[in-house]
Amino acid sequence: MANYTIVFLLLVVTVLIYKLHIAHKTIKSISWLKKNYGKRVSEANILRNELKRIKGVTRKRKNARKKKKRMIENRGIICEYCKEAFRAEDLTVDHYIPISKGGNSTLVNLKLACEPCNTAKGDMMPDSWEKKRRA
Repeated sequence: MANYTIVFLLLVVTVLIYKLHIAHKTIKSISWLKKNYGKRVSEANILRNELKRIKGVTRKRKNARKKKKRMIENRGIICEYCKEAFRAEDLTVDHYIPISKGGNSTLVNLKLACEPCNTAKGDMMPDSWEKKRRA
């Protein structure tokens, strides 16, 4: 019976040491981020961003690059708003219906746009953008 008790206590101590190690690493990363980014960063934002990073935000960026490459192959290197030709590096991907207005990131909703057109459109809906552009 004593052997089982010792094994159980060792297991509990090991788990506690592991949890303390993880907590120490988290506190260290929070203090590093606060030191480098100042007081405007809250601990909740830091932890949320760390979780996003861990869960694979880089995968999303790779997918975005693949989508842009596929769009250039299918649609050419022309801005879909002003119809001018640009180098592939100078084109940006614009959400035709902005995400803030309920759009998504499917290929149907994505348009190739030059930097000036994409910046001017901002988060406007397509109809208000067309009116502004024609005026």
